[in-house]
Amino acid sequence: MKEDDTCILMKEEDDTCILMKEEEDTCILMKEEDDTCILMKEEEDTCIMMKEEEYTCILMKEEEDTCILMEEEEDTCILMKEEEDTCILMKEETKWAIWTQGIKSTN
Repeated sequence: MKEDDTCILMKEEDDTCILMKEEEDTCILMKEEDDTCILMKEEEDTCIMMKEEEYTCILMKEEEDTCILMEEEEDTCILMKEEEDTCILMKEETKWAIWTQGIKSTN
């Protein structure tokens, strides 16, 4: 039961999001003017996230690993990683809430 699985999403004034996952797994999310999000995961794993007018981001990672990030009017982001690992990130108007959840080791 180690907290090696933590998702942290930070949003700067430049609309730049940085998502870090585990030590050996670092994700960088950059937001351009075209409202296009690009998420890079490892060398053999590259994910591309697109943001539409409805602010809906969909992140797909491998077949057994599917991440879905949805942003509603309430600025609420939900990131799902694997079945045993679910991270929920909520963003308020001025405050950014960071929710960290550990993984349940299943021998």
